[in-house]
Amino acid sequence: MSRRFSRILLLVVPPLAFVLKDVLATMAVLATEPGISTKAARYYSIAMLPGPLFVESWVMLFNFIFGALVGVILYLCVKFKIWLLIVPPSAFLLRDIVALTITVWFTESEITPKAGRYYSIVILPGSLFHKMGDPMLFNVLFGLLLGLILYLYFTRRRPAVSG
Repeated sequence: MSRRFSRILLLVVPPLAFVLKDVLATMAVLATEPGISTKAARYYSIAMLPGPLFVESWVMLFNFIFGALVGVILYLCVKFKIWLLIVPPSAFLLRDIVALTITVWFTESEITPKAGRYYSIVILPGSLFHKMGDPMLFNVLFGLLLGLILYLYFTRRRPAVSG
C-alpha cells in the first residue's frame, strides 16, 4: 500500500466509522419497537456519543463532521509528524468522555454524592479547577500542554555523537 493511499484512508475511514456506529445504534434501538423504553433511549444516546454531548438534533451529522475532523487531524499528524501535540489532549478527552458515560450509565435517576465524588477523582486534574470552568476543558488544555512539552523535548534533542 502506498504512503499516499494510507494517508487518504485516514481521511475517509473515521467519518465512515462514525456513520456505521450511528446506523448500528439506530438499528439496535429500533429493534425494541413497538415501545421504546427510557432505558433503551438512554442506551441509544450513549451509543451516539460524542454527538449528544454537543447537539440535540442532527446528531448523526455532527458525528460525521466530528469523524471528518478526526480524520483530518490524523492525516496532518502523519503528514507533518506532530502526533505528540494531538495524542495527549485526545487521550484526556477520551478518558473524560468514558468517565462521564460510565457515571451517567450507572446512576439511574440522579447522580449520588458518592458517584459525584468518584467522578471528580476520575477526571483529575481538571476537577481541581471546576469552579473556574469545565473540568473536561481543563483536562484537554493540560493534555495540550503536556503534548507541547513532549514535542519540544523530542524535537530539540540532539542525536548523540559517537566518537
